[in-house]
Amino acid sequence: MKKIVLLFSFALYMISLSAKAQHFKSYFKQADQYFSDEDYQKSLLVYQRVLELDSLNAQAYFKSGECYRVLFQYHQAFEHYKKATSLNPINHLNYYYTGLMSEQLGNIDRAVFYFEKFISYKAQLLKQDSIHFQSYLEQAKLKVSNAGWVKKLLANETTMHEFQRLPETINSEFNDYSVTLYQGDSIFFISSGRFSNNESQTINKYGDHFSEFHLVQAIDTSHWQISHQHDMLNALNSEYEEGAGFYDAIYNEFYLTSCRQDGGGCEIYKSSFINGKWTTPLALNRWINLPKTSSKHPSLNATADTLYFSSDRPGGYGGFDIWFSTKNEKGQWGEPTNLGNTVNTRFNEISPFVSTNGDLFIASNGHKGIGGYDIYQYNVLQKNIENLGPPFNSSYDDCFYIEGDQLGFVTSNRPGSLGKFDIYSFKIINQIQEEVAKKPQDDLLVFSDDYHHRLISYATAARIYGVKLPYIANDEVYYQRIDEQQKKNLLNKIETSISLYSSRELDDIRKEDELFYNNLPLFARKSIDRIAHNIMTKLKSPQKKLNLHPIDAQFYNSLDNTDKFRFDRILAFRVSLTLFSY
Repeated sequence: MKKIVLLFSFALYMISLSAKAQHFKSYFKQADQYFSDEDYQKSLLVYQRVLELDSLNAQAYFKSGECYRVLFQYHQAFEHYKKATSLNPINHLNYYYTGLMSEQLGNIDRAVFYFEKFISYKAQLLKQDSIHFQSYLEQAKLKVSNAGWVKKLLANETTMHEFQRLPETINSEFNDYSVTLYQGDSIFFISSGRFSNNESQTINKYGDHFSEFHLVQAIDTSHWQISHQHDMLNALNSEYEEGAGFYDAIYNEFYLTSCRQDGGGCEIYKSSFINGKWTTPLALNRWINLPKTSSKHPSLNATADTLYFSSDRPGGYGGFDIWFSTKNEKGQWGEPTNLGNTVNTRFNEISPFVSTNGDLFIASNGHKGIGGYDIYQYNVLQKNIENLGPPFNSSYDDCFYIEGDQLGFVTSNRPGSLGKFDIYSFKIINQIQEEVAKKPQDDLLVFSDDYHHRLISYATAARIYGVKLPYIANDEVYYQRIDEQQKKNLLNKIETSISLYSSRELDDIRKEDELFYNNLPLFARKSIDRIAHNIMTKLKSPQKKLNLHPIDAQFYNSLDNTDKFRFDRILAFRVSLTLFSY
């Protein structure tokens, strides 16, 4: 009888083991399927069930680490990668990701330890898969060699830009990202995964609701309010994920990213303002939205004839690259061109933005950086790229850089964020302010010849047309910094410039300026008239600063000195009319 009981108990034990093994395999298969479908929240939950059944399963720890990393939960990701490394030291990729998470958490020395460990297995790695591991090895070597540079950069962080997170009325516990400027710094759109009473909103792979556009408006300099009610929002937001948009130069077209969650990837769409309403967005042509690839994060130059975007299409250098397309005579976007390997790497480049001086800002996790995605400035003329450093960049992920009139914005999931990605603002420090901060006042004219010339050009144009032109903000700062003798010297140069012309020559100049203005393309006339309108507002309210819209500033800065003088004269001509005919 005792033997029968033992046999029966053993049978029950074996059945239990078999059931446990079946559950284990079933859970693992289900978790892998969720992971393959990019449903990382569900995948993580099931991997945790696997670890409840087998607390020493290295693969489940590694896959859990992968889920936490994609969900931007870097502390948990580090712990799971580290555990996977201790349980399975021969899976060398564990070392890379443990180092990567150490870097993201700001522990540079620990990151170097794990990266060097990963590099030490170079021979074994290249035998397994030379193409797959080569990029990881190169990246690990780059991070080790740059460790000293990162430490030095972090030690010299500046507070000049007044970098700060926008308040909780704007940021939420969900992903809030990508500012799209609408009216300077005072009104803009953001993309957010918060719930907005849209019945079509579902949950995405990050555990957010599908992201949509939301309107943000400044109440005063330190208070903001967010709204879900706007005619444009009704046109843009749909059952899919929308975000990362950009206006054309005259605010008649809006380009945006729309992503499907069924494996269809992301595409770039355009909505147009027609008859007082925004149209339902339509996908751009197949040059931009290449089938079976993703295209996202559209951005335009000042004249709206060049479209920059991020795409994982064939022909790139890594994952997502920055591409650009130019518009032809028929208004259609042509075949895109890759920006090349000065900008693009084996990893990912995203969120392009063209500044007023033509420089391109991007985010990348493949260049020399502090950690995760960093923001870089690419000088198109000099063909060089530079890390912006802190406070713009942190050891976490920083992206979606954009500049307004007086404020700029960055998206980041750095410590201090409310939960996931938040939007941060910073004060734009212009060239003259940087110079004043760095140089003694006596040296001001030595290194600010451009401002000196602009004051003369601007004031001379005003004298020709007999109008008062208040200085634009940057020039006003410069003018207030110079002493009385320098102001007298400027006045003498202006008088000298005027004396060179006879009355008849001045009349001829005015006629030529009017003809020239009438023959300008629409975007240039709009730019001039926007500034003229702001000048009239400034004259009525002297306490206000006169700032250029970024589009207008880029147009103005692209001119040589001769054309700038003509621009100043035409501006004075339009102010003298106080009439806007477009």
